[in-house]
Amino acid sequence: MNDEERRGALIALGRAMSAADLSILQGVLAEPNQDRTVNLTTTTGSKNDVLWSEMSALGWLTEGAPLESVPGSKLYEVPASSKPLIGRFLADLDKNAAMTRITNEFRRDIPHSLIGAVRAVDGTPADLAILVAGIVEMTMRRALKPELHDDFLREVAKVAEGMRSI
Repeated sequence: MNDEERRGALIALGRAMSAADLSILQGVLAEPNQDRTVNLTTTTGSKNDVLWSEMSALGWLTEGAPLESVPGSKLYEVPASSKPLIGRFLADLDKNAAMTRITNEFRRDIPHSLIGAVRAVDGTPADLAILVAGIVEMTMRRALKPELHDDFLREVAKVAEGMRSI
């Protein structure tokens, strides 16, 4: 698995974590001395262990020897240089959660309005497609530089194609 695939796996693991699990990493970032290495301990096989093992594979953390006094424990070291990486990871999780919430709200609210408007004028599926395409086009023009329009349309087409299987 390459680093890009590992980062994707890391985000997927992060989405499955509880707020309590992630609070440990947030605590690492709240450490007053940002130049200090922080030690974390968890139980072998726990969600944190799985996540932190992936972070270790990326070189963000270092696995230490288990605590002799706590059977089944695992120790991880977080070097100061990894704190910005962990900060970006947590920010990415927050962004993904926000985008999921926004997407779900729009998917719940907007189709009803569009379909209702088209049905009210006895429109056809082609009319609905033109309406949706017009919204995509206006959104693209308002939000993106012209040199990014083709990339945006390719992404929209890719997403729409993927929705055929839903």
